[in-house]
Amino acid sequence: MCGLAFYLKNTLPRTSRRESKVNLIKISMAPLVCFVSFSLMLQSGCSREKQLSDHYSSNIQKVHLFYNLYKENHGMKGPSDKAKLKEYLTTNPTALFILKRIDVTPENIEEFFISERDNEPFQIKYKLKGVADHAIVFEKTGIDGKRLVAFSTPRELENEEYQGYFSGAIKPDSLSPAEIAGGSIEE
Repeated sequence: MCGLAFYLKNTLPRTSRRESKVNLIKISMAPLVCFVSFSLMLQSGCSREKQLSDHYSSNIQKVHLFYNLYKENHGMKGPSDKAKLKEYLTTNPTALFILKRIDVTPENIEEFFISERDNEPFQIKYKLKGVADHAIVFEKTGIDGKRLVAFSTPRELENEEYQGYFSGAIKPDSLSPAEIAGGSIEE
């Protein structure tokens, strides 16, 4: 007799032999039910891959990710130009692995450097250094007088603030220790 069955037989109140067997079956099925439930949850689309591609759903988010992948692999120094960034993205094994998880391939990478909102190429600030919430990717025209700028989270900015970040007159915010360590703050 297994240890659990022995324990249950000697600690449960006396019941008929049939009721004891039913109770033992109910208890021994619990781990199986948990395992099956967990397996079904994984198969139903709760995979990490899907979550990553959902998080980086817009082109501006993807280009921001491209830039930060390069920066993290090069001593927190951004690429000098688009050609260096694309070379890194199409040759580095880690970058290729992450790009695949967000549905980007070396063959289709160029299409992500264009804004879905104004259909113009993004303006990108190259050669940024350090750990900060840099304004990296900028929409050229935007819509209704507002343009998206990719910080850790893209924000829609009015012209004056946009120009301040684009020119460098407005400096980036410092990142919190949680953000530096890869955590995120959600509101």
